[in-house]
Amino acid sequence: MATKCVLSSPFQAVHYFFFCMVVLLLLQCCSSTVIRNTTFRPPAVYVFGDSLFDVGTNNYVKFADVQVKANFPFYGIDFPQSLPTGRFSNGFNLADQIVKKMGFRRSPPPFLSLVAGGKCSPKFNQTITKGVNFASAGSGIFASTGSKFIVVPLKTQIQQFSTVAKNLTCLLGRTHAAAHLAQSVFLFSVGSNDIFDYEKNVTGGNQQFNVSAKAFLTSMISEYGLHLQDLYISGARKFGIVGVPAVGCCPFLRSFNFTGGCIVGANSLAQAFMEGLTVAAQQIGAVAPDVKYSLANAFSLSSDFIQNTTTLKLHGFKDVTGSCCGNATVPCSPNSTVCGNRGDNLFWDGFHPTQFVAKLSADAFFGNDPRYVSPVGFGHLLQN
Repeated sequence: MATKCVLSSPFQAVHYFFFCMVVLLLLQCCSSTVIRNTTFRPPAVYVFGDSLFDVGTNNYVKFADVQVKANFPFYGIDFPQSLPTGRFSNGFNLADQIVKKMGFRRSPPPFLSLVAGGKCSPKFNQTITKGVNFASAGSGIFASTGSKFIVVPLKTQIQQFSTVAKNLTCLLGRTHAAAHLAQSVFLFSVGSNDIFDYEKNVTGGNQQFNVSAKAFLTSMISEYGLHLQDLYISGARKFGIVGVPAVGCCPFLRSFNFTGGCIVGANSLAQAFMEGLTVAAQQIGAVAPDVKYSLANAFSLSSDFIQNTTTLKLHGFKDVTGSCCGNATVPCSPNSTVCGNRGDNLFWDGFHPTQFVAKLSADAFFGNDPRYVSPVGFGHLLQN
């Protein structure tokens, strides 16, 4: 005989009614939460590029020139415990600020710090599942860029990542490693040093250098695309790419203009590079629909910081042309004069922004202003 569920008393019936109502409310709440809460902290962040993202890589590069190191005061003066870690900033740099907004404390550590002495550190396997920073100050898209300083070019950075990817496969298994990488975010900031080198060759009167700006940019974007393709083959699917800022307006390059103004040629290259990169990214997205990317227009943002009076007043900048530590021609060092209020300055040294500007930049890249991000902001990379 079939058994029926019988409510034995009105008291029990009332309790059952309220129990059902509570369950329904909880289901509604959970359902709405699932709909609203579409963002998540990625399992890992892998960082590539130059000094805007470097968190100490070059400290571990044997024979690297002191010009591409920042492991001495007054670098890091506003970092926890005022430590000069190798970041070209008074505190946290752009990589840190972006990664913080993804739910982490700061940028992951440099790859070379995990393999110092040619051996994997005890924390290697534990660390690589959360992220690694490969960025090297002075490096560029081309292997030749910054080579005289002994740095880690982008191609080598990606080769280093291959080591990480292989170890992840051993740790997690092929299926889980692929899922891990597909949900992780790959950050890039590179290209400034390539443009610096090109400008130096053009304006320095190098008779053997006869590459047109158009040919240079075409080659630069093509090479960048190949690097991204290599990462895609290794499992990367989410890319946060920061373009080249208005490098012609940094204090160092301004010093070569007798008027003290920006170097137009360098800025034109930076702007054209961003335009070409946008087209290249669209092409990658068309042939690889499983790729999700966000392009940060650092050129547009930095130009606004420098020239837009509304932006200047909004953020309270008092100096957008000079260096806070050192000056246009004298590098930041333990003997430098340092400005008192770092928030007043756009530039920390002759090339790099202050911690405050890095924070403002990260905020802009996570926004939805089409002047600064396309086709979506970095926050969309955190969606399932």
